[in-house]
Amino acid sequence: MNNSKRDNTIEITFTMDDIVVYEEPWDYDELPGIEVPYLHHYRSGSSIENIFRNDGIYLRFTRGDSFPDKMEGKAIEVYYDLAIEDLLDQGKITAEQYQRIIGICPPHFMFTHEERNGIDFFTRAEFTPYIFCFSTIKDDPHMYNLVKDTNTSGKYSFSMDTTVVSQLTQLGSKNDFQIKLRKILYGKSVVEYIQQKVLYMLKNPPLYSGAEAYLREYLHRLQFMAKLSKYKGENEVRMIVKVPKPRNSPHPDFFFEDDEKYLFLKIPKSFVFKITPQKDNDKSLDDNLLSTLNKRGYPYA
Repeated sequence: MNNSKRDNTIEITFTMDDIVVYEEPWDYDELPGIEVPYLHHYRSGSSIENIFRNDGIYLRFTRGDSFPDKMEGKAIEVYYDLAIEDLLDQGKITAEQYQRIIGICPPHFMFTHEERNGIDFFTRAEFTPYIFCFSTIKDDPHMYNLVKDTNTSGKYSFSMDTTVVSQLTQLGSKNDFQIKLRKILYGKSVVEYIQQKVLYMLKNPPLYSGAEAYLREYLHRLQFMAKLSKYKGENEVRMIVKVPKPRNSPHPDFFFEDDEKYLFLKIPKSFVFKITPQKDNDKSLDDNLLSTLNKRGYPYA
């Protein structure tokens, strides 16, 4: 790669106030949709009992910056530079264009919550994303292996019909929450998506004049939809609750815990198709747990 193409730096005089901020173009809707009838979530027995309560199902969503996995959200930092450098090598962008946009994804800028140098400094995002993870694969040994089971209650998955998302959307709208269901992009797909947005921007002068805001908005949203190639086996789909800032008083079906790191969403029992114990598990299943779930009105296979 000829680094001499990049010697001339470009002075950027653009400010965030120079362009109009749009809402819908920054949404998740342009990412791949879901093509399977059911989604599956894998948990330990103790977690299952806490989720499936007498009065309904309590899903715990994690705030975007609070995942225990330190690589969460970092794929963007890896693949953005790869995507831009590849466009330069293919001759699809000029050296001047490269210099302008290569630094738009500074390290770690998306991963803070309220700090001034965090998300809100670089974008005009007016919501906080909370995430719940599913897999498209049923009874997947790989996904069961990822479940931490510190007791003898076994491992389980539960299945949810993808059509219930429309019902959840109506529930969220009662409190101005937006609920989206989107498929994770891995590796090469992340690069191609970024390149698609860059090339579209370059063909539209008004967007290119505000390149920093345009790309940072996309990257801000894509960070929760992009993962490294090595995680592709998870076949992950995410349900995202977008909580507006500032938000209204929570709806009774939504509540927060642990300094708002977690959002709990209460949904009807009918929203889950069935609960499935792991097959061929070397631990005996907890008959008391299965009996408890049955008494609470939940079907299991």
